[in-house]
Amino acid sequence: MNIKELLKQSKEIRSGQKLSLAQIIARMGKVFGDICRRERNAPKDQKIHTDEELQKELGNIIFSTIRRCDDL
Repeated sequence: MNIKELLKQSKEIRSGQKLSLAQIIARMGKVFGDICRRERNAPKDQKIHTDEELQKELGNIIFSTIRRCDDL
């Protein structure tokens, strides 16, 4: 899948909604926080730490970055 296809797919998912810089930062901060939580590996979070979850969060960072660059 190339960048143009990713942008098209992301616009379909988000219904063409554009976000402000503040909204972008808040959303990306949430995903980054999830990755940081995984690295901290606190006992209360260990049961939800799976390779699939990490791959999902990293995919969200990549996909969201491409989408958000188009918003700006």
